[in-house]
Amino acid sequence: NGVNHEGVGSQDTNTLILVHIFAGGKKAVGFSISRDDLVTYPQAYDGQTEGKIDGAYAYAYVQYVSEHFGKEDSKDLYLHANQAGQAATIATVQSVTGQHIDHFVEMNLEGFYYLAAAFNGIEVCILPAPAQGGFSAGANLTDFVPATGTNNSGFNAFKDGYNAKQGGPQYLHLGAAQSLAYVRARDTLPGVDLGRTKRQQAVIDYVIYELKHEGVLTDISKLNTLLGSADQYLITDSGFNLFDFATDMSALSGQHLSFQTLPYTPENDVTVPGYPSPQDVNIINVPYIQSLVKTAFEPAQSAAGASTATSTATSGTQSPGDQVVGAKAATAPSTTAPSTTGPSTTGPTATATPSSSSGTGSSGTGGTVTVSPNAPYGVPCVY
Repeated sequence: NGVNHEGVGSQDTNTLILVHIFAGGKKAVGFSISRDDLVTYPQAYDGQTEGKIDGAYAYAYVQYVSEHFGKEDSKDLYLHANQAGQAATIATVQSVTGQHIDHFVEMNLEGFYYLAAAFNGIEVCILPAPAQGGFSAGANLTDFVPATGTNNSGFNAFKDGYNAKQGGPQYLHLGAAQSLAYVRARDTLPGVDLGRTKRQQAVIDYVIYELKHEGVLTDISKLNTLLGSADQYLITDSGFNLFDFATDMSALSGQHLSFQTLPYTPENDVTVPGYPSPQDVNIINVPYIQSLVKTAFEPAQSAAGASTATSTATSGTQSPGDQVVGAKAATAPSTTAPSTTGPSTTGPTATATPSSSSGTGSSGTGGTVTVSPNAPYGVPCVY
């Protein structure tokens, strides 16, 4: 599904993260939403009423283009098509989680590359995965799939200094290109998309740590420089002020940031409307998800026995100053980022306990990344 216009690829959403930032920016709770979650859309998009959650953006985009092609100039047509996709994504996430979304941030993968470059790369702690899913132990250290001979993301930890003789969890410094490859890799990871989600969560934790550690959030000059770069690659709603948002986050550190992945039960070979062949999808329990998110976003009310979440979209009651932000990362343009990865050095051996990966069923909790800073970089160790 989606549209292919001048080589830019489909508009399907690659990554969805819903974040609740409590008043004052001193605490944040986030839920990653797996792109293969099977949902009922709040309205028909391009004739589809059911499909994967990542398709909402693409269907609405295609519908707008189909209905307005030749009626608007090219610039306006694709601007408005993207806005239609954004609105569809927001409405769908709201209907699944039962939470009103206050703000929206969109970045494409090219933007991630250049932001990673602005940070002089990303520090990660990678843990070799056990043998799983037909892959040998440690297969996650690259994205190479022997059965197909492909490495779709290009990720290779050994090229960035992973010491095979030493083994175990290790810190690595990834340049911009390998940082992008790290968050895109999925084929060799335990849980596939779930594994990729954990990597993305860990990178967000590192960025928060680094912003605080380098004093960016409290240095107006540094903040303006960073936001000037980010503004080229981020799309936000008109009411979202990046500068105010960044300064509100100045009190946030790793131990005050927690992520989960919305729970699901994977099923294979499912017939999905709009797809020419059976698909691998995630079956979700919407009332359970809404209850889970409500408890995390409104802990005081939940503890006091506040109303039970239903399967319809509702506006969550929040404290003054609280914000719920939906983040969408689109598929990358066809432009290939430069392959300059910078120094490939092995960081200190990680001593942290690997993050939990338990529970992906609809009756359990989602795979959780425990965000407790591990010296020296403050990032969780993941596969």
